[in-house]
Amino acid sequence: RALRDANSEAVRILVVKLSSFGDIVLATGAVEAIKRAHPRADLRDAVEDRWSALLSAHPAVDGLIEAPIEVRLTPRRIARIHAALAAERRRGGDFDLAIDLQGTRRSAAWVYLARARVMAGRGAPRPAWRFALPHDRTRHAVDNHAEVCARLGIGSDEIVIGFIGT
Repeated sequence: RALRDANSEAVRILVVKLSSFGDIVLATGAVEAIKRAHPRADLRDAVEDRWSALLSAHPAVDGLIEAPIEVRLTPRRIARIHAALAAERRRGGDFDLAIDLQGTRRSAAWVYLARARVMAGRGAPRPAWRFALPHDRTRHAVDNHAEVCARLGIGSDEIVIGFIGT
């Protein structure tokens, strides 16, 4: 398991899936699997502010870190990400695990700037990450998310996509 001490003490987990509507919906199964594996964890989700309503009432998500909609990774954007994560650390402490379910340079910046003890997810090889799974467009996104979970020792056999009331 990525966090062996998850059941003995509360941990903080950041899941990064910034956009888009369908991709965020497809990532909810992985978020639920992560929460089931670490039920006492404070699980935060980084998401573009235009999609925050999708996750604001999700039972597996303890809080959102809203990102402005910016496509390019500029110094100004990096400063905004840094400020948002610094505020979150002041509020609740350091992250123990940061997971990139998006696999882009933008989402990787969130993971790096979170300064988590364990960093992992999708995308190109990333220095200091436990692993970065390369993009495989021949597989469904849910299967890619399940593989990220499995590599972290999180059971992913029963990943179900759904929201409150479904």
